[in-house]
Amino acid sequence: MSEHSVVSQQCVWIPLIGFDREKPDKGVGELISRMGFIPEAVSVFLFHADIVHLHDGVDHIRHLPPDNCAYYGSPRNEERERQNWTNLDLKCLVEHLNKAGVKPLLGIMGVSTNSARHKEWYSDHRELLTRIINPAGVATYSLHVLKRFSDGTYYEDFFADKVCEVLSDYGFSGLHVADNFCPPPQSGISTLDYSVDMTNQFLIDTDISLPEKLMKEIHCDSDEAIIHRRDYIWYNLRQQWIEFYVKRWNGFWKKICNRIHEIGKTVAVNNA
Repeated sequence: MSEHSVVSQQCVWIPLIGFDREKPDKGVGELISRMGFIPEAVSVFLFHADIVHLHDGVDHIRHLPPDNCAYYGSPRNEERERQNWTNLDLKCLVEHLNKAGVKPLLGIMGVSTNSARHKEWYSDHRELLTRIINPAGVATYSLHVLKRFSDGTYYEDFFADKVCEVLSDYGFSGLHVADNFCPPPQSGISTLDYSVDMTNQFLIDTDISLPEKLMKEIHCDSDEAIIHRRDYIWYNLRQQWIEFYVKRWNGFWKKICNRIHEIGKTVAVNNA
């Protein structure tokens, strides 16, 4: 029996660099010894959502990209250099967390680094990236999980299938998400996302029509067209826009939670 007691309702969030690929148990024993208690759960922070997007099973070796092996692919921390983990190493880590009585969670964000550390899945699906208005114009930012692929199918349906595969294949107890998988802060909804896709979703959901001038630009995602749509919607249809986003976020997480709960796993979502 372990000399350390389990502390309920305690979840520790640790990037992969906080473990040790070279040790047989991947550093799980040392981690628990240093903490002095056994947390109920550990969110293994893989950072980049390509751990889900690029998943193709665990029956063969796949080297994980640097930005799965450390936050933003950082080369080192105070204790070690970033290690080159494989999918099989990660599966072993998850197995040892389970053996230690810890619920391992898959921790991810929807951040894009513009392929700084590896060729991102997003580079082939740029229609899913956020268009955000800033003082300089309109920038292309990280993942917008409410968007649709260019063929009209929803990212959320793809993600629901893939994340269930990942949780099951590795043996994770559940999913833990942060940035871009949770609603933007209060100020964010005023500046994103007035792309063709999200505007059309809004119009279909609310049965609203925009002025003729804006409807002529409804298939255009130029910076100018996006700013025109934002200026009209935010200052004339703000309540409807906010209610639409609330409905979409609720629908997204209801769908994802239902799918994950169906396979006996849990979900944790950062609230900011």
